[in-house]
Amino acid sequence: MAVSCNKLSRTIEKTLNPDKNQQSENSTYDSDPKKEDTSIKKAEIPFCENVKALEAAEASLRNLPQFKGKNINIYRSVHFYEDYRISLKIQHPDNPEYIDEYYYSDGKWNEPKPVQTTKRDKIEENLVALDKIPFVNAHNVYRSLQEKIREIPDVEKIPTIYVIAYKNNPRWYPSSINSPRSKYSIEFNTDGTLKSFEKE
Repeated sequence: MAVSCNKLSRTIEKTLNPDKNQQSENSTYDSDPKKEDTSIKKAEIPFCENVKALEAAEASLRNLPQFKGKNINIYRSVHFYEDYRISLKIQHPDNPEYIDEYYYSDGKWNEPKPVQTTKRDKIEENLVALDKIPFVNAHNVYRSLQEKIREIPDVEKIPTIYVIAYKNNPRWYPSSINSPRSKYSIEFNTDGTLKSFEKE
């Protein structure tokens, strides 16, 4: 009899509160990007090894209201950090004389902050189109570094990966790998793949 009463109670609750019931059913399929980002961190996958996370960060940047349908020009550099942060500066989409600083953390882009510039900064010479440096190229750099570090004794941690605009072309870094007993120079192609590697 108690079981029947429980079933009846659930049926009444379902009839009176259909939205609540639907919400409970959909909670398993929650696609909140913050929760996804948290789960990625818990998996302890380095940021630059995680292609989907890099692609999501770039898509999120391109979808910001100020950039929709516009070209994005990176000013000077983009840094990718292990803890799923990105820092970069971007030419203002409507005023090319302005530069703004952006930070990506916890799965979202923070509000831009204005950057003070002078005539000596030569903004146009230090720009590179985001189309030339898709974030996923950082993954190529990471894999190349990972492969070479395996060959060097006593080097375990991969250095911070970043890209610098040099005469409107990207240069990926780090440019060297150090161990307690040796130093190696490393160079990457525009797409982040390995170009050269040698002991100094």
